[in-house]
Amino acid sequence: MHRVPKLGSLWQGVTGWVEEGEEIELAARREVLEETGFASVTLEQIDYSYTFDLGVNEIQEHVFLARVESGEPTLSWEHDAMKWCGLEAALELLTWPDDKEALRRCDTRLLGRHQASAAKGGCDPS
Repeated sequence: MHRVPKLGSLWQGVTGWVEEGEEIELAARREVLEETGFASVTLEQIDYSYTFDLGVNEIQEHVFLARVESGEPTLSWEHDAMKWCGLEAALELLTWPDDKEALRRCDTRLLGRHQASAAKGGCDPS
């Protein structure tokens, strides 16, 4: 998703922070809903997090895979565009090295799941 100029005019996935007293997964669900309008998602936390320096504050970002059944996102005020694309195209759009690494790790997780399913002779729709 592309952030509006006021917020940096750059491409990145859904992102945000954990509010006081909020669990990490609930924060991820809230951010997905706020930024995309998707209320029903399946989340899977990836074993990767990183710290993002905002100058005055540092935010620790936790990486999740989100699966939606159907539909297109409804962009919030934070974004002015979005696109679905493959890994290489997405990596070209991203600015920050940690965002790129997070995406690579998500891709690796999905590929591993697909390969395990194929080895069993099944089909993994995710």
